[in-house]
Amino acid sequence: MGEKDRIISLSAIGLDSPGLVSKIMTDIYQMQGNIIDVEENCRRGMFSIFLVIDFTESEYSTNEIIDNLKAIEEETDLKVMLGKLVEEEIGDLLEKENHIVTI
Repeated sequence: MGEKDRIISLSAIGLDSPGLVSKIMTDIYQMQGNIIDVEENCRRGMFSIFLVIDFTESEYSTNEIIDNLKAIEEETDLKVMLGKLVEEEIGDLLEKENHIVTI
């Protein structure tokens, strides 16, 4: 598996609750992930986060990483969307995209 397959994007959105960032970051840390980019917002009780994570040094397989990151959805009640980040093909999501526009 090439290194490009080991860069994962994670987007999550849902109701804010204590410990969301800690939970997500702890899971990434435990899988030896390195956060390359992060954007997090919390407004009026709504939480959103976007991460680009490098798992090239992880001992976990890409499928294990994806399964573990997707499990965050059940553990936190957030909607989690994952993608393999390929610079040449940005936007190659593993599932149908959802969008939220805030003004």
